[in-house]
Amino acid sequence: MSDIPLEHQVTIATLDDLSRELETLLDSFCSDAQHRFLLEQRVATQQQLQRVRHTIQQIRNTASPATGFRSGPNSEALRQSLMRVCIEMLEYYQEACQQRRLRPLPDGMAQQLTADWHHLSQAFELKAKEQGNLSQLFDKLDSLRKAWKSSSGNGVMERLLSRQYRRSKSGNADGNGTTGSGQQQASRYQMERLLTALLVNYELKDGAYVVMVDRHNYCQLGLGRKAIGTRHVVFDCSKLTRQEQMDIVAGICDRFASVFAQNAQHNLAQIEAQIRLAQLSLLAEKLRRLQHQIYFGHHHSTALTNDQDEQDHHDSQPQRSPSSSSLSNPHDDVSSLDVDRHHQSQQQQQQLPLRGTSSLLYIQDAHAIEDMPMPSFVPSPWEWPDLLKVRHPYQPVFLGLVKRRRQRSPIMRLRDAFTHSPAPAAISEDEDNGNDQAMQSYVHQVQYPDMIRFASVSIPSLCSHFCRRGRQFYEDVVANAQVRQSQDRHLLQEIGRDLVKIYAAIQLEASRSYMHRILAILHDMSMLEHQLNSSAATTSHQHHSVAAPAWDSSAITTAATSSHPPLAITAATAGPSSSSAAVVSDPSSSFTPHHPSFAENQQTSPPEDSHVSSCS
Repeated sequence: MSDIPLEHQVTIATLDDLSRELETLLDSFCSDAQHRFLLEQRVATQQQLQRVRHTIQQIRNTASPATGFRSGPNSEALRQSLMRVCIEMLEYYQEACQQRRLRPLPDGMAQQLTADWHHLSQAFELKAKEQGNLSQLFDKLDSLRKAWKSSSGNGVMERLLSRQYRRSKSGNADGNGTTGSGQQQASRYQMERLLTALLVNYELKDGAYVVMVDRHNYCQLGLGRKAIGTRHVVFDCSKLTRQEQMDIVAGICDRFASVFAQNAQHNLAQIEAQIRLAQLSLLAEKLRRLQHQIYFGHHHSTALTNDQDEQDHHDSQPQRSPSSSSLSNPHDDVSSLDVDRHHQSQQQQQQLPLRGTSSLLYIQDAHAIEDMPMPSFVPSPWEWPDLLKVRHPYQPVFLGLVKRRRQRSPIMRLRDAFTHSPAPAAISEDEDNGNDQAMQSYVHQVQYPDMIRFASVSIPSLCSHFCRRGRQFYEDVVANAQVRQSQDRHLLQEIGRDLVKIYAAIQLEASRSYMHRILAILHDMSMLEHQLNSSAATTSHQHHSVAAPAWDSSAITTAATSSHPPLAITAATAGPSSSSAAVVSDPSSSFTPHHPSFAENQQTSPPEDSHVSSCS
């Protein structure tokens, strides 16, 4: 190797490197994984791929195991055959990339895009995990709605409203601060304790009382036996008017609403924080930028281009003759045009491999869930009669099964007021005025009766009212959350599908670039080998021209005049400058190849020093 010139050594080393790289690329192309990938991407058919692989394997088996595709007797022919096969495979790659509108990637760009894809894939996995946590949170939010759905309350509101209870039961609550499924619900007694605690700190006006109903006072309060054991807020109608009673109940509702809002805002803030963690708009934007680097003309506003394409297609179609158009139905023309546009849009959709990401369809709501208004627990006008009821004391008969009023009931008085009529003759205006006066008298008696009356609100009824309002609020929250969740789930699926297609596109473009690299290697190997052969021929010619003075006729003439012919040749070789300068002879007298004793003299022992000195 030391006798080979330096430039030849560099060329041989380059050929070795190219040969190893070529073998690596061919192994990768002929692998089963690459074969499956090309079939999945429909780059070529099964028969075409098998034929190409079989041809490459035959060419590789024909090549010498030691030298491969270089420095062999038929290396150039093998390279040319391999290049023809690679060009055929490259055409398949080109057609597949054109169908997918892929950009040609420069050298090293495929590795960079693959690294960017891996970063996006990791971000996608994190977002998918956050979406899973958000789905679990929405499931627990739905459980919270179901817990509020209970009309009797079942004591769940104490657990929902008490921060101390939620913190003490943090093992049963979820990690985001919202309550669980409500399986271990508190009893109704705990719910009543909660409202009683709210009423203890609430200052009631004179004439309002919080009463525990028992069997001794239920009849004086005008309640039934089933009210025994429950708490009521009782109002003395002789001291408080109806509006004052409603104001007191509304104050209790506002007090409950403040506690409810404190806990609801905490839960909504946790939900909104999880929604922001799982938001996909930033990931979708990064995916769009990556798609723009890979695909030609990949943009979101495709409606305008589709309309323009449809218009161009319509203009390019031949116009109908006036006679045919005049005989046809105008509705048929419109329908046929719609059909043509439909087919054109379908063809355009089939040509586009990837649809635009749904990032533009993502609803960027300026009002977050945590900014939802809190519900009002003050009863509506149509709910007051069912909550604030007027009670009439009575005397129980037969263990309270029969109620005996102390005075006639309002229904009997109303019947008496309307049944006093003189005769079924024509009713005069005076009689109508008398009926109006009787109605006003009845209303006055009902509004301001002579007997002492009470009005009361039962704590269980108030709990049911709070449950209905809280359930409606959390149903609205769940509906909003479900819209966001379904939208995020759809967008996550779209991003996942686009990531898979983008990875396939990067691999396809990388495979095409590798096939280009194989062709470039084969071309470089041919050029280097041709250059090496030319340089070797030039070097051999130069060696022959440099060795010619040793066979000069002057040296042979000197050897002929001497008694030791071989010595003259040796001397001339040892010192060409002195011998050639001193001896001049005719160049045409060269007979050394025909010297009879040339071969033997080349193998004789060198002469003694005296002979050399005498010759000189």
